[in-house]
Amino acid sequence: MDAKAAAAYLYGSPAGVTMVSHADNEIFIAFKKHLKADFIDKKYQEYMQELKDKPAMLWALVESWLYRFSVKAQIEIPADLMMELTAMLITEGSTRIEADDDHHVIEITGLQSVQQDGNVFVLDHYHWVRLLKDHDAHIVPRFLRLQQLKKELLLQKSKQLNLENFKTEVLTSFVRNQLINQVYFPLIGANFAKQIGEAGDAKRSDRSGLLLLVSPPGYGKTTLMEYVADRLGLVFIKINGPSLGHTITSVDPGEAKDAAAKSELRKLNLALEMGDNVMLYIDDIQHCNTEFLQNLFHWQMASAVWMVFLITSLKPMT
Repeated sequence: MDAKAAAAYLYGSPAGVTMVSHADNEIFIAFKKHLKADFIDKKYQEYMQELKDKPAMLWALVESWLYRFSVKAQIEIPADLMMELTAMLITEGSTRIEADDDHHVIEITGLQSVQQDGNVFVLDHYHWVRLLKDHDAHIVPRFLRLQQLKKELLLQKSKQLNLENFKTEVLTSFVRNQLINQVYFPLIGANFAKQIGEAGDAKRSDRSGLLLLVSPPGYGKTTLMEYVADRLGLVFIKINGPSLGHTITSVDPGEAKDAAAKSELRKLNLALEMGDNVMLYIDDIQHCNTEFLQNLFHWQMASAVWMVFLITSLKPMT
């Protein structure tokens, strides 16, 4: 029971008057007739008088009499209504009982979604208010806590996987942007679009791409591919070839002997597990073992990951 709502109701009610619904009043009158019909009304009054100074025992007694009446009359009395009727009978002599014309239970018809005979929906205002208060007091805080826990878990996993490192950065140079947009991007973008099946005669969406870039250091290969990944909406995962070295032959992080190689292999496996919408960028593959590259090609053919291999040449291309 909502103590605040009960207090507000009593405060606003007329003094010395108990307002009840018509349904409650009908059961109350029927119970009183039942006492007279069975000639037990005098005995009932004697018990009420004897226990007037013992409210707990009086309450239990009246409630038991109401229960026996409901069984005999085959009337189902809900728990909240049983409490109200018990209070009405105990305070019968000190207050005047009046039926309230403002019904708290109404029937709403014409609802197409209600799976009942005649499409009738019974709305109990008091029950509905209790549901709303329970929802606001218990379900909403739990839901908000769940959302907070999900957010904290995602942030925790994001830090563990270093997902911030996979986000491409916007280029700040206007000249370089124009060069990439007007020259490099059309060439590489068109090449990539054909390889991954987004353009051309063999258009399909489940193919992976493979690209090899060769140039001296500082020519903007990494910047270019970050820009391409951003334009194509791909997750950009960069693998450092020198950190892997010639000793790594497997993509299993457990076989790595140092922390740097193990970290790079974890990122590589993450890209392969994600499956698609990923650009796997392997820098300076000339430092990698050929057996490792063969295993990597095998994984690439079985997935939809788009791989870019980079070879840094110390001599300019002629």
